[in-house]
Amino acid sequence: DQLMAQAADQQNRFLPGSEFLKALGGLAKRPGHVAGHTATVAADLAKVITGESDRAPAKGDSRFRDPAWKQSWLFRRICQGYLSISDFVRALADEPDLEWADHERLA
Repeated sequence: DQLMAQAADQQNRFLPGSEFLKALGGLAKRPGHVAGHTATVAADLAKVITGESDRAPAKGDSRFRDPAWKQSWLFRRICQGYLSISDFVRALADEPDLEWADHERLA
């Protein structure tokens, strides 16, 4: 009950924190890097859409354990798109110069 009360009291829980704003500021200082990452994810997603991608989840990734992720062309492409976008977001999060604590909160 106490946990529920604490969660309800946090009015700003859906607003981005200062680490998010610092990251955006860092990315704004490096538009070339952002454009490069964007071009990479766009090319990856084009391969996913056309069925040319060879992306696969890591062997131990239990989220994709069900055989349907490999057998179904639709699920396989959803998985590949998810992995491409995850790599893109991770690359953007690693790009700005953030203090360790801010970086960990974003990750």
